[in-house]
Amino acid sequence: MTSINVDDPIEFRDGSIHQFIARSGSVIRLRNTATGETRDMHIAELSQQVVGLPQAFPEIVRRFENLPDKTRAAAVTMADHLAEIETGVNPGRAERRPEYDIEKTTQNERVAAKVQELQKNGQAASRATVMRKLKAWRNDGASALADGRAQRSDPPLKNINPDVYDALCAVIADQKNRSTGTKSRLIAETAANLVRWHGAEAPDMPSNATMYRYIDLLTKGKHTTGSASTRRSLENRPKRVFNTRTELLPGAEVQVDSTTLDILVKSPSGEPVRPILTVLLDRATRLVLAFTLRLVAGKAVDHVALLAQALTPPQNRPNNAVFRAMVQRMNPTVTLMSAEERREYEQSRPFVHPRCIVMDNGKDFTSEAFRAAAEMHGVDIRYSAPHTPTSKPLVERNFGSIDSLLLQYRYGYVGRSPEFRGLKVEREELMDIYALHELLDDWFLKVWNHRPHGGLRDLMHPENKLTPYQMFAAASRLTSNLETTFTCDD
Repeated sequence: MTSINVDDPIEFRDGSIHQFIARSGSVIRLRNTATGETRDMHIAELSQQVVGLPQAFPEIVRRFENLPDKTRAAAVTMADHLAEIETGVNPGRAERRPEYDIEKTTQNERVAAKVQELQKNGQAASRATVMRKLKAWRNDGASALADGRAQRSDPPLKNINPDVYDALCAVIADQKNRSTGTKSRLIAETAANLVRWHGAEAPDMPSNATMYRYIDLLTKGKHTTGSASTRRSLENRPKRVFNTRTELLPGAEVQVDSTTLDILVKSPSGEPVRPILTVLLDRATRLVLAFTLRLVAGKAVDHVALLAQALTPPQNRPNNAVFRAMVQRMNPTVTLMSAEERREYEQSRPFVHPRCIVMDNGKDFTSEAFRAAAEMHGVDIRYSAPHTPTSKPLVERNFGSIDSLLLQYRYGYVGRSPEFRGLKVEREELMDIYALHELLDDWFLKVWNHRPHGGLRDLMHPENKLTPYQMFAAASRLTSNLETTFTCDD
């Protein structure tokens, strides 16, 4: 800690000079040398009023602790070298070396030996460098040896001209719906904006290297010079704080969405085509309540059928064992569950009555037919914000799981984009759309509904992951209403 010599005059922040007289515990008695007045002051107040005291923890020391591990390690290693010059002992070595013996060598000899040692280890070092670092180490310790570039505390955009900053930000914002260009285009358009806005009084442009650095800082995470689709998606994201919302009641929120699957199937005409999947997913349990598979975009009547499927448990649907056997014969590369095995899974499949469906603003979903069907069966409709897939994150994630856990292992898989597509995939032994439908139905029943999900946790023991079936069983104990289902007659 810092101490004050009581024999020296003590200067206060207001410019007055005082002389120490006596001390009683933590109270100090001082006399003003100009007026002769005495005053009693607590040591805490004295510490605030006196000037000329060094900082207890200099800024350079505080910043040192926040530096990267690699930078701090290099500074500590250099401090050990300098300590060996000063004391003859290197804290990083167990033995003392004769060339650094302070009783038999001069400081100049030890410095020369250290320069030679550092150069031998591949470090750029000269006598002037070692002496400069030795002086800094004596004053401020190891923290003074850290790379100064890593200790900069000024904002990275501190020196940018405000007009250049405004012009560059405008150019970056304008890239949202444009085809992706390079940083050189951003620089050229920034210069053009400055001339257009300020004419002959436009400020000079920084160097290209500086502009590249500014662009990297201002476009971080925006994909301005990356994927155009990702950039548009990020720009369309709502400007609000995101949080995690847990739904405990099955059916309280059901998300629905459609996607084109990353797999080719045979159409009835024999042509390879990518089918369109529509899924109805319960938020609370992650159960897939219903799904449809089509070769063309779904219509309102298809979504009405989707809702009817959700309201009709497998036990109350017509028996399709004969149809499944025919599909199996026509698609030898696909293995479906037997009728007996499937019946066991169907008997244990939970029934979830959808209370609220979250959907996008597509015309097929906003149609009067679908809204009337939902209203008839007591289902609320909630529309998501336009261009906001984050409003239906779970069903979007479900599409990715179907792709990675099921489709990529099948003939006809085309990957998530053209660069991941194989050669002549359409010539592989493709299944037909009926086989894919039954395969998906089996997979939801046997795999998805029994697979632990990271988003389903035991509230009392969050480290335990639950399956959709387990989550439904836990939630059903708290549900008071019994919702009836459709039957074959319906």
